[in-house]
Amino acid sequence: MRKNLVIIVGILLVLSSVSLVAARPVHRKDSQGKEPTLTPLYEDVVDQNQSVQVENISMPLGQLRVLEATLYIQVAQSFIPAKDILTRVELLVGKNTTTTYPFMVGVRDNLTHENLVETSLPASAIPTTIFDWVGFDFDDLAVTPGETYYIVTYTMNATDNWYAWAANNQSESYPYGCAWASLDNGTTWNQSAAHGTQEQQHTSQQGATPAPRGQEDETGDMCFRTYGIAGTILEILPGGNFISPSFIIKNVGNETAWDVEWEISVTGGILGGINYTTSGSASELLVGDELAIKLGMLLLGFGRITLTMSARALNAPEVTFSREGILLLFFVIWR
Repeated sequence: MRKNLVIIVGILLVLSSVSLVAARPVHRKDSQGKEPTLTPLYEDVVDQNQSVQVENISMPLGQLRVLEATLYIQVAQSFIPAKDILTRVELLVGKNTTTTYPFMVGVRDNLTHENLVETSLPASAIPTTIFDWVGFDFDDLAVTPGETYYIVTYTMNATDNWYAWAANNQSESYPYGCAWASLDNGTTWNQSAAHGTQEQQHTSQQGATPAPRGQEDETGDMCFRTYGIAGTILEILPGGNFISPSFIIKNVGNETAWDVEWEISVTGGILGGINYTTSGSASELLVGDELAIKLGMLLLGFGRITLTMSARALNAPEVTFSREGILLLFFVIWR
């Protein structure tokens, strides 16, 4: 089914005014899926954006009866992030007066894969018979800029339970993605033809049939905003001396590192008698700045030891550095 036929399914909702939602500090999991110990101070910003609804056009999601057929509709929008961490999305949505089940949102790297992250809002959080911007917050997701991802929306398949997602049927509305629709509860999907060089970037997913090239007048996009933060790079360097060993964490990237966490372990000694671990955190590390992390204890013993430090941030992948030495009472001879 061509996408414009899905988009123009009759939805009688009144267009509401667009209300911008400011970026704000949030507390999330880091890019490795671990829960941070501090509440970061960062503000996410709009990354990808298509905010214009045309002629009150929308796409329904949920269970709908059309003529003699019952449709189980899911709706998606593909996008290509520019930021390294996807933090949340906003959608221009509304609901029918009889809707009672939650509005569910997932982010996928393939329409037929499981959600990478997901969240939901109760029906009471979605405006009735009008469109308005609604925020959907989920665990931070490390994404690959330049790769295609999908915002997928769905709800419980129940009688008179459906939502509507505002849309734009103009091909140039968002050049890095397009709307997708499934009428059979996500088993098969239909997408519009991407125009220009983007056609190669929006490859056909399993069970999805793209419209023929050249039908740019039939393309369209949903009304959405994605938010994110840029990534950075951490480096670990050795520091200290033979009595007080330490490590240095340096931000060698181009963005502030948020919610930095580290862990140091010391193992070895005679008969493996030394096995010590310590950890810590900092809310931020500016570009070019360093954190000097002392071991925080007096090493005492004999034998070969290994000191290993790992560090990561909300927007930086984990890095690891190891040093080996020989412990002579409380002196360390580094190898």
